[in-house]
Amino acid sequence: MPQTAQTLAPARNSAPNMIARLLLTIMGTAMGVSAFGVWLVPGGSGLPDLTMMKLAASVMLLILGLSCIFLAREARDSAA
Repeated sequence: MPQTAQTLAPARNSAPNMIARLLLTIMGTAMGVSAFGVWLVPGGSGLPDLTMMKLAASVMLLILGLSCIFLAREARDSAA
C-alpha cells in the first residue's frame, strides 16, 4: 500500500517545535526588555565612550530580540 505525502511529512505541531518557539519568544522578549533596561540601571558614569558602548549593546540586544521573536512567529505561521 503506497504512502501518501501527508503520512510521510513530519508533524509540525510536535513538542520540540513548540518548545523551540516558546524559548525563542521568551529569549526575544527578555532581550528586548533588557535593551531598554540598560538605560534604567542607575550608577552609570557619564563618559561618552561608555555611553556609546551602552548604545551599541542596547541596539544589538534589540535587534537580536526582535529576530528571535520574528523567528518564533515564522515557525508558528509555517506550522499552520
